[in-house]
Amino acid sequence: MTELPPWVALLTLTLWGISVIADSPQFSALAAQEAPADKVGSALAVMNSVGFALTIPVIGLVSWSWPFLNEWVAWLLLPGPVLGLWAMRKFDKISSN
Repeated sequence: MTELPPWVALLTLTLWGISVIADSPQFSALAAQEAPADKVGSALAVMNSVGFALTIPVIGLVSWSWPFLNEWVAWLLLPGPVLGLWAMRKFDKISSN
């Protein structure tokens, strides 16, 4: 595997970090908006719990894969955001109206 210049890795990680930080409050706001008013707290708690539960094995997968894939390990993370965008596509149609 060809080594990438350090600036490519830094740029990739910076863009990913900025995206993750901006995504979290938006996702929480959508969940709070769509949940029944009397269940907003429970919905947000479950959503955060599932997020942390998914994060734990992913950290393990990334740590295990790093010696083999190096920077390319980030591609293992791609299905998560893609599936999330696909699942949230109905909200774009609602906000467009």
